Amino acid sequence: MKNANKILQALYHGQIHEWEAPIERTAEELELLHEAEKEYELFKSTLTPEEFGRLEALINLYTKIYTLDFERVYVRGFKLGAAIICAALSDEGGS
Repeated sequence: MKNANKILQALYHGQIHEWEAPIERTAEELELLHEAEKEYELFKSTLTPEEFGRLEALINLYTKIYTLDFERVYVRGFKLGAAIICAALSDEGGS
């Protein structure tokens, strides 16, 4: 339980900033990013500024939708993990 207390204290004091941790990308992810950047530059060079602005607006809308979806999945997963831990701790003396 000492580890749990340390983690909770760090969380309370704002010492956990996982979003600042560097992302280690796989070779497949790097390739996909490279392909996406090439496509982005292609659209940027072939579309009119107005068309490209509309494309960027569309990309931003999809990004917002995906962010909301990922947030919901994260919250559900966190709650499920917490429920599993609570169930395991409430059954400590059982086995």
